[in-house]
Amino acid sequence: MRFRRVYEVARPDPGFVWTIRERGRDGEDLRLLASAIRVFGPRNYTAIARVTGLPVETVRYKIRRNLLGRGIRVHVHINFGALGLARYWMFLEFSEDWESRAVELLDRLARNDYIVYFGRVIPWGSFFSLLALPPKFEAKYRIFLDKLVDMGVLKSYGMTRMNWIRFFSMRIDCYDFKNATWRFEWDTLSRSDRPVAVSIEEDVQKPRIDKLDLQIAGMLQANSSITMRELARKLGVEYKRLLYHYKEHVLGRGIVKGYIVKWHGDRRWRKPLVRMVGVFNDLSPEEVEEVKEAFQDIPFTRFDAYSAASGVYLAYLVVPAEHLQGMLKYIWKTLPRLKRKMRYGFIDPECSRSYMLPLKPFDEKGGWKFSIKANLNLLYEVLNVKTLSV
Repeated sequence: MRFRRVYEVARPDPGFVWTIRERGRDGEDLRLLASAIRVFGPRNYTAIARVTGLPVETVRYKIRRNLLGRGIRVHVHINFGALGLARYWMFLEFSEDWESRAVELLDRLARNDYIVYFGRVIPWGSFFSLLALPPKFEAKYRIFLDKLVDMGVLKSYGMTRMNWIRFFSMRIDCYDFKNATWRFEWDTLSRSDRPVAVSIEEDVQKPRIDKLDLQIAGMLQANSSITMRELARKLGVEYKRLLYHYKEHVLGRGIVKGYIVKWHGDRRWRKPLVRMVGVFNDLSPEEVEEVKEAFQDIPFTRFDAYSAASGVYLAYLVVPAEHLQGMLKYIWKTLPRLKRKMRYGFIDPECSRSYMLPLKPFDEKGGWKFSIKANLNLLYEVLNVKTLSV
């Protein structure tokens, strides 16, 4: 199977007038800045000042105080294909005997292998997980999961390779930056101006990376605002060496593709946020296009993905609770023929974790590695046992 990954890389909306003469209100300034950050990132104040017409000091202040200080987050867009990693999603159902320790077990695996996210889905009870795995290890990873079933740790599992995955920046046309609140109408959502985005499809490549490249990418993933000098200090690397790897490897080889701007809610946001996953089964190619269009319009979609082998489409959303009912009505109204094919569940925030890209499984000489025995030993350590039986 040829694997392709689709990324959403937002470009400046040509509908915006990037001149100081027509900026007007402070909220419009912030919208311009958010659009520019998608392209230049949160640290390139000079470039952002040039395209927005704002003074550099104003750009620095507004980004730090009015955007990053008010719940807007900027994430580095990592091209996992350039690292030689394919994307998978998994649904893991733990047995009753081990369900209470599921988070502990998954956390130990994630810190040592290829899991980059997991969260318990309510009311399903299973764990939704994201995996970034070299394709050559797919069969071995399935054997590892089969062993967990045989040992009685898992009741069942599903592991699906994605044909594509898209990551979305927040819809800045639906957000009132001045008052820090969402402002849009569901009835006119699909007809409103969409943020301009370019999808980039990447094959999984033979990686040309070393440990330092991964460390740089991982640190940027954790903090996109970190400076190169600060990064060199944290990693204990000479500054010129780190800068070379960043420019020639991380940027030059396409490991970092751009930036994703997300809304997380600031400290004054007292209303609850709902994290949820929606799954559509048995979709035809035409139906997939319908669902894609509907979910890319929703302001709260963080990413979506598709597996052609199983005909399954999946979307992950972070929704203010006050908009949840309106969003579900919008989906049902927009997809009347497909709503019966949809299942959705809510992520338990107390049983979910996100992680940086895998670091420990990479060996400087041999590249990516995976051992079933090593993973089983990790679980034995957590459970404080030497072996497990059904």
